[in-house]
Amino acid sequence: ANGILSSLTIADSAGSTLNLAGIGTNPPTIRGNSFTKTTGTSGFNSGVVSYMPLRGNAYVQSELSTVTDYTILVLDDDLTTYTRDGAGAAVAYLQYNRTTGAWNVYISGTSYASGTMATGLTGGMLIIYDGLTFDFYVNTTKVASAPTTANQTLYPKWYAYDSNASITGLQAGFATDRAWSNV
Repeated sequence: ANGILSSLTIADSAGSTLNLAGIGTNPPTIRGNSFTKTTGTSGFNSGVVSYMPLRGNAYVQSELSTVTDYTILVLDDDLTTYTRDGAGAAVAYLQYNRTTGAWNVYISGTSYASGTMATGLTGGMLIIYDGLTFDFYVNTTKVASAPTTANQTLYPKWYAYDSNASITGLQAGFATDRAWSNV
């Protein structure tokens, strides 16, 4: 139930090909560079993964959802498993809750940093991996930086929480190929 459930190939704004596949127990509907959790109840159980491996440097980005409570980005060394913060071992995990303003960063399944920002933020979320360090951004604010293992091979993932929630503006690729004007 946690394997590849659906797939679609798209190109992000940096020209990278995102080969997207649904993961989790409630498969989402993928359209262009967005997805919608169309089945099941609210919970951490639906998302997409780009099965394009990124080695040495990477980024994953999306728009902050204006509908669902949570927008979640992940860079993970496990292609098919839906991994959630402390309950899983995702290599780098960033979560923002638009209702409370709380943000959380997990590294390899362990809480690394957390805090509170304004509620209802718009804009984007971003994780950048330069081959040695993860940098985490909510809106345009860098909320955390964490050293990590060098030259990992990582897969970008995006998760939805609420039923009928959409996550838009999905982008991922090599950090060195991205135009950084809109962090």
